[in-house]
Amino acid sequence: MIVSCVLINKCDLNPDEAAGTGACCKDRGLEVVASLPHDEIVFEAMLGGRTVTEMPGSPFAEALRCAWNRITILSEKSSDAPIQKNNQ
Repeated sequence: MIVSCVLINKCDLNPDEAAGTGACCKDRGLEVVASLPHDEIVFEAMLGGRTVTEMPGSPFAEALRCAWNRITILSEKSSDAPIQKNNQ
């Protein structure tokens, strides 16, 4: 079984669209692991040749770490599931 999830990026640039995306995910049983706002720290990290998670004191980086941790948990659940073989 492959588990799918969603990360909504720049959710604050169009809140109505982000809310609609979240509702669509809920209707389809998809977990939204994070809704990340637009943050200049992404641009600053890129200019500095760093990853966002290397930037000190960034709420954005912490939200991204939390999302990654949730994705890791979901992928472990996925890999624990029995493999289904197609009957051909």
